[in-house]
Amino acid sequence: MADHPGHRIAARRQSRRMTQRDLAVAAHLSLGMIRHIEQGTRAPSPSALESIAAALGVDPARLDPGFAGTAHRVHATLPSISAAIAGYGIRLDPPARRREEPRREVRTASSQPRAQLTSSMPSCSPRYSTTAHGTSSGSSGRNRPM
Repeated sequence: MADHPGHRIAARRQSRRMTQRDLAVAAHLSLGMIRHIEQGTRAPSPSALESIAAALGVDPARLDPGFAGTAHRVHATLPSISAAIAGYGIRLDPPARRREEPRREVRTASSQPRAQLTSSMPSCSPRYSTTAHGTSSGSSGRNRPM
């Protein structure tokens, strides 16, 4: 049988005097998965290979020379994700507010009775009014998830 990642994994594991069970526990994988990978009946997923490599204390590329790490795959997909977001016309950078604006609005709100919140803070985000008083206006006493 050709040299596959499972052979390299088994060799590294044995050189570290680990059992398959030890490796499975250290890599947070099932014993069956480790057995199948080492036998060559199952190819390790990139995340499984990274877990096994971490448990063995080696670079994943040492176990599988063709390994393209998770970071590489993520970075490779970023341009298509950015293009998809641009297609929806979503602004990624919201309009900036000066730092003192929300602080001032929250301070003002916390010093006033709740009934005055609506009239005194129309521009303040509900998140700030929830933070200031524990509830948002009109919410029957329960906090809304932020």
